[in-house]
Amino acid sequence: MPALRPSPIAATVDFERDGVQHGFLRLPYSRDDSAWGSVM
Repeated sequence: MPALRPSPIAATVDFERDGVQHGFLRLPYSRDDSAWGSVM
């Protein structure tokens, strides 16, 4: 089985912490009409 690549998705929550948390996932995204951005 091939090794897994690191995920480009970053989370703003701490998965090691107990309790309710609110946050989002950030995915880098580049398109032709914008140099760089992210999908949240």
